[in-house]
Amino acid sequence: MSVSLADRIAEKATRSDLVDSVEALSCSAGMTLEKWLTAVSSLNQVFTSDLVWLTQSERAGVLWAAEQRIKDALTKFYPSHEHIEEEHLKQSLDPFVKWFETKSDNAVVDFSWKVMAWQPRSGRRDALYPVRRMENSGRLAGPISKENIDIAVTIVEEAKAIGRWPEGRWRFVQWDSDSRTYFKSLEDPSYLVRAASAYALGAMLWGCYSEGNGCGVPAGTEMLDFIQKQEQKHAGVAGAFLQGADWFSYVFDNGWLTPAGYDMRAWFLETLRTSSREPQVPELISLEFWAHEFFSCDALAIEKILDMGREYLAVLTATEEPRCIDQLMPLLTKMSQSANPRVAGAIQEYLRERWTHSGMSFFHDEDD
Repeated sequence: MSVSLADRIAEKATRSDLVDSVEALSCSAGMTLEKWLTAVSSLNQVFTSDLVWLTQSERAGVLWAAEQRIKDALTKFYPSHEHIEEEHLKQSLDPFVKWFETKSDNAVVDFSWKVMAWQPRSGRRDALYPVRRMENSGRLAGPISKENIDIAVTIVEEAKAIGRWPEGRWRFVQWDSDSRTYFKSLEDPSYLVRAASAYALGAMLWGCYSEGNGCGVPAGTEMLDFIQKQEQKHAGVAGAFLQGADWFSYVFDNGWLTPAGYDMRAWFLETLRTSSREPQVPELISLEFWAHEFFSCDALAIEKILDMGREYLAVLTATEEPRCIDQLMPLLTKMSQSANPRVAGAIQEYLRERWTHSGMSFFHDEDD
């Protein structure tokens, strides 16, 4: 704290020096209100400077580090026994908020989600100042309104709690009544609320099968067919449902969900073919993530995905398992010669480097 960030900027510091300065402003547990305000305010120099002497990647690194410091300051390092006046919050945080409002919806939602998810544990509503500011300015509106984020956060927390229920708790569960609220919220206009609801439905389904002697639940395959139709209507629920239903267990045993006679490969391909690419939701796993692991060595499936126009997913899948390069070589060769320069460039780099997901930098804009 002895050397200010303004001094560093005046000296036109190198990237490593500037990052060290930002890191030095990290808050620590037990920091006094005065020191907290000083530390947070010092970061204003980052958000109001164009950092022109740094390269684009260097600027991104410095801004990322500063953003993380703000998030930490509002959550785990927020002064625990102090009320911070609105005027002090405004002076300390408005430059950050003004800069942050220009970022993508995904970034804005992710930051707001993390701060709002922490708030009930801290009990400090003044820590939500940046979120309230973005709500008042209209930056958080419509599907990503503060209210919708709040609802989605609470449903995800409920789903996590379901996963921690003791065995005896399941004696009181009846699928028809206890799942009703999540079926209802699955129809919400906000993609955040829908995804959270699908996650909760998956968690309740899994719990009923693993701990609750059924609870009167439908067959897992019946729910998969239902979720497929929901994904076709509003993309963004299938991946969250699989997460709640503990799809990770496919590595071991998930016969209750997809018995031997159920064609999960066909389910994935049909769901992907007939739905749009889903929006990102904090803490929840996307359908494309599950698909890229499931099809990592399946050349025919990857080619079908490519034919669907899902180039990002096709490249993500094709570069998942270096051990499958020889098996996939005919397809990889074809992709490396694609008329799409991003597909061709990514696969060419993957074949040179031969490590997982090398080449995905060609698609960084889609992974924002």
